[in-house]
Amino acid sequence: MASIGSVSLPRAAAHPSPRRVLRAGLAGFAVGMLLALLALAAASVAIGVMAGGRAMPGVRVAGVDIGGLDREAAVARLRSALPSIETGSLLLVVDGTQRRIGFGELGRRYDYAASVAAGLAVGRSGNPLDDALDRLRAAAGIASIEPVIQAADAVALDRLVTSTVSSHSRPAVDANVAVSPRGTYIVTPAQPGLRLDPAALRGALVAALAADTPRQPVTLSAAVQQPSVSTADAIAAAEAARAMAVTPLVLSDGHDTFRVAAAALRSAITFGPTDGGALRARVDAAGVRSLIARLATTVNRAPRNATYGITSTGVSGVVPSLTGRKLDVDRTTAAALAALKQRAGGGNPGLVALGVTVTQPALSTEAAKAAFGQLQLIGSWTTYYFSSEGNGWGANISIPAQDLDGKVLAPGEWLDFWRDIGPVTETRGYTWGGAIIGGRSVKGGALAGGICSTSTTLFNAALRAGLNMGARANHYYYIDRYPLGLDATVIQADGWSQTMSFQNDTAGPIMIRSLTGPGFVRFDLWGLPTNRIVSFSSPVISHRTSSTDTVQYTSALPTGVRQRVEYPHDGFDAVVSRTVRDATTGRVLHFDTYFSAYQRVTGITLVGGPAPGR
Repeated sequence: MASIGSVSLPRAAAHPSPRRVLRAGLAGFAVGMLLALLALAAASVAIGVMAGGRAMPGVRVAGVDIGGLDREAAVARLRSALPSIETGSLLLVVDGTQRRIGFGELGRRYDYAASVAAGLAVGRSGNPLDDALDRLRAAAGIASIEPVIQAADAVALDRLVTSTVSSHSRPAVDANVAVSPRGTYIVTPAQPGLRLDPAALRGALVAALAADTPRQPVTLSAAVQQPSVSTADAIAAAEAARAMAVTPLVLSDGHDTFRVAAAALRSAITFGPTDGGALRARVDAAGVRSLIARLATTVNRAPRNATYGITSTGVSGVVPSLTGRKLDVDRTTAAALAALKQRAGGGNPGLVALGVTVTQPALSTEAAKAAFGQLQLIGSWTTYYFSSEGNGWGANISIPAQDLDGKVLAPGEWLDFWRDIGPVTETRGYTWGGAIIGGRSVKGGALAGGICSTSTTLFNAALRAGLNMGARANHYYYIDRYPLGLDATVIQADGWSQTMSFQNDTAGPIMIRSLTGPGFVRFDLWGLPTNRIVSFSSPVISHRTSSTDTVQYTSALPTGVRQRVEYPHDGFDAVVSRTVRDATTGRVLHFDTYFSAYQRVTGITLVGGPAPGR
């Protein structure tokens, strides 16, 4: 039997796998694309080489072809080919008010240089692929760019914004209050303001002008600005002020009343905002204090001692004392401010308490009544003089004497001559009289010249009453109408003064009486019995120097006419002692030694004409 050997079958034909086929296709596509890009790049390079510094072929600005043109030529082409955007106008409407502004007035125009620069930049970004595509698009006529437009000139736009804002804005006017010449309060009403926002206006104009063909109007409204002070606030403030100053402010200390006039009150009222901004009537505390302080001249008074009625023979009845009063400005100001505040709120404070400090007199009415009926003459002195121009024909002596007539000193109280007489003025009748100045008698040298006769007379009356004596000075030279060594000059000059003083050191009141007449002045002191004995030593004279008399010739007088201008006075020192004793015990109550240094004065007689022998 035959065996079956192996049989070789023919190999089937091989088939490529799908993955291999895809790879092969992609490789072919990539090669194709690469070749296309190389071709594109070659074309782009060719276009770029041919364009050089000019615009790429086919580049258009707003449809105007500037391809192949350099910068200058492209600008010229655009200037001639682009349609004008400077004609026409923009409608501006603010709060219904219309205003048409020409584009040319605002400076709207093409920016040719910037537009050409944008055209020249096409295909020159530096990215090869992008530049190639841009160049091919330009070459195909599909590369067109928008022109650069300057919406408005900055200066012109600023001018338009400023003028428009100014025309449509106004500040709010606050209500205010004024005082008329008649003293009434007049309210000026408030007025709202308007404010057009310049930034909003500028933004709206720029946005409208940036459009290719601005057609829509620019419409805005100014914002209403309310005033800080309303009319109602001003009316309320005026009413409060009127209530505070409609009538005088009446102040009282319980006895007397004083008034601050309504017009004066108005001067202390002002108007101003509160912390919240509302207008209010304000009272100037310092101004009110000043008004109150002015009352001091009428409110203040010194305490007045009780005194006695005067008759030709002595005293008759008691004149009551009067308490002193001093205005307390701070306390009264506080009360006045409180009253004004009450008035402003619609209240009626009535009388305002006057703050005062009360001082009691040294001699009360009761003490004066207790002494009345026991008063007797305890001291007296009279001085006789010649009425002349040198003493104001007696006025300079009698006026101060009359000032002191009826004055009462309480126990312990001092009299000071200059303090206790009235003002020394020409309006009161004083005249310029003689005075000793620089050791010489000077005619008309001092106001109230001759007044020393009054002070010396009162001094001697007090000496003889045995009272406690104070200030005293002798004259420059001795005047023989006065007791030797017991004269008392008084001087006021250049801020310096010499006075005469004494104290009532008795147990009861002392009343001063003065009597004056042609050529004499007299002082009587009335008091309770003092039980005092007063004695004086004889004057001790020393260091006497005799005076001389001289003649001086002058052309100021007619020849032979003589005029005495200075009398001779011897110089000397004088010492006088006073002893005051208790009449019952003999105890020395006062021992005073008065030293007077009288200077020598050379007499002078003027004679008209030249000296003999000349």
